[in-house]
Amino acid sequence: MRTIGAELLPRRHPPFPIQKTQSDDDLSVPLSGVSLGNRPHFDLLEEVMPHTSEAGTTLPNIASLLSATYHFAMGRIIGELESSGYSDLSKTQLHLLSRIEADGVTVEALTERLHMAKQIVWNLTHMLAEKGYVVEEHEPLGMVSTVRLADRGLAVMQTVERAQRDVEADWANALGDSSYAEVRGKLLELFRLTTH
Repeated sequence: MRTIGAELLPRRHPPFPIQKTQSDDDLSVPLSGVSLGNRPHFDLLEEVMPHTSEAGTTLPNIASLLSATYHFAMGRIIGELESSGYSDLSKTQLHLLSRIEADGVTVEALTERLHMAKQIVWNLTHMLAEKGYVVEEHEPLGMVSTVRLADRGLAVMQTVERAQRDVEADWANALGDSSYAEVRGKLLELFRLTTH
């Protein structure tokens, strides 16, 4: 297996851009301009709790590896969104947008999917509606009942999907298709074990 380094990723991206994540308490401040720099993930691994294998080898724990990989992917996605003109979205707002189906979703369903209080979901959807990312459909008493993606929200989700495909193509290229398929399969097994 080859190591993933700067030489294996396209030159248009820094080797391992890491976006600083904002607190989920801050629901409206965009991620624009917030960065920890281009520190490689393997440098960050020294800062995480290690795991010692049966052979006595010290390795970073898997949760830290998954977290670092997630932050790498999110950094690329946020960078692509910013360069496409969508720099006014917070990570939490982006998370909410990704949970809205093409034909819309009820606020109650969003609340369950996001594991957030209904009032927070209402506030988030209202902020997104003001920015033109979603359309709120109101029930007779004036409360928001259904939320659907506006054209701007659809464009954001297309940008996110394109950035995700680019990241995964880079990873598959770095590891080789067979190894990458194996990694994906094992992660899917872990996901199913931990979510069912």
